[in-house]
Amino acid sequence: MYLVVQPDDMTREKFLCLAQELDKRYALAKDVTAFIFSSRLAAEQFDASGMNLERGDFRRDLRAMFQMNLGKSSLTITPIGVAFPYFQEAPRGGGIIGEVFYNTRIDLPMTGPPPHCRLEIVGRCLMALEPVSYPNEALATHLSGTVTLDGTIERDGTVMVTTVVPRDGVPPIANDLFANAALTNLKTWRLEGGQRQDSFRVTFSYVIDSTLKPGQIDIQFDLPKQVKISSNSAQ
Repeated sequence: MYLVVQPDDMTREKFLCLAQELDKRYALAKDVTAFIFSSRLAAEQFDASGMNLERGDFRRDLRAMFQMNLGKSSLTITPIGVAFPYFQEAPRGGGIIGEVFYNTRIDLPMTGPPPHCRLEIVGRCLMALEPVSYPNEALATHLSGTVTLDGTIERDGTVMVTTVVPRDGVPPIANDLFANAALTNLKTWRLEGGQRQDSFRVTFSYVIDSTLKPGQIDIQFDLPKQVKISSNSAQ
């Protein structure tokens, strides 16, 4: 089934409430999957097989999934949906990129308080973002570098970047490449809504790592402090 949740209702608690209701309603079913979107168009046009994309590619619009199979149920929060990076194997092993770097899976029935999300800032889950990547021009020229950003999470969960913290001793071209990449990505972040604005500072570190295969990308989130993006520039 395909469900729609308004962006303002994209919270861990409301997703869990919906999943628990589905768990009760379909308790006797053997196999149920509910794809949960933040837009009606995505829910109506989404093709889980990925084979009918002429109607539009809505795989990045998936915000969560409820799954029940043989009596076992779970809710998975999917900030990047099931976009292409989701299907790549994680370079360090242990799963695929979406599951390893971004997704939060909660097994049902849940005991105790709601668990933390894999990605969150000041207790607010990161519900949507574009997949993090390494700037192609920086890879081609074997550049590593870091950029630090100050931002504000608005009450509706959107992110406003307030400052790019300057760094000395970094070539201007590297500063521009990494600052643009980090800014572009951070502006796609949407977290849970809250009663107040929250400020944060995050550093994006871009590292050339020869232990990775050419073209592979390894991401490590240590929110709210850091996002480390490693890739191999070898051709």
